[in-house]
Amino acid sequence: MTGTPEAGQPQPPSLTPEQELQMRNAMFMMQFLFLAYHYWKAEFAYQDIRCYITCHLWMTGYGNMQFFFAKRDFSFLRVLQMLWRMNFFCFFLCLTMDNPYLVYYICPLHTFFFFITYLLMGVMQSENLTKWGLSAKIVILAVLLWIVYDVPNTGIFHVMFGWLGTTPTQASIGSHRHWYGL
Repeated sequence: MTGTPEAGQPQPPSLTPEQELQMRNAMFMMQFLFLAYHYWKAEFAYQDIRCYITCHLWMTGYGNMQFFFAKRDFSFLRVLQMLWRMNFFCFFLCLTMDNPYLVYYICPLHTFFFFITYLLMGVMQSENLTKWGLSAKIVILAVLLWIVYDVPNTGIFHVMFGWLGTTPTQASIGSHRHWYGL
């Protein structure tokens, strides 16, 4: 089932064209500053960059959620296209530069949160159109993520992400530090 929701069905909150243009411009500027931060090793801007990455993740998650809400395309081909688009350059950098995947942490973060959005919108799809269904799913997901990231002594985080490695890399980013946000 593809297309937009039928008349009378709840619509996702959407941005005006001007807001979408501002969002795209902001994302471009954040990407530029992110690259400049790493190129010139501007450690003084660390907290700003963390904020930019958080905003960038939120905006891409919002865009993915809007796509899944409107198109309802949860096909395996769509997942493969997104994985390729998000990771192909990172994969080749890992091979050619002999760096671990986590050095390019923004790619694993976007990949992980794409899957989170995919699961949020794909599980119980009919609830996405009810008055409280999507909101309830978001609250449940927030609680699950809180358990994974913040509940001490569960070990869930390291079970899920231990394959990324726990030893510090040669880069100044450390190991799992960036997965915790600000």
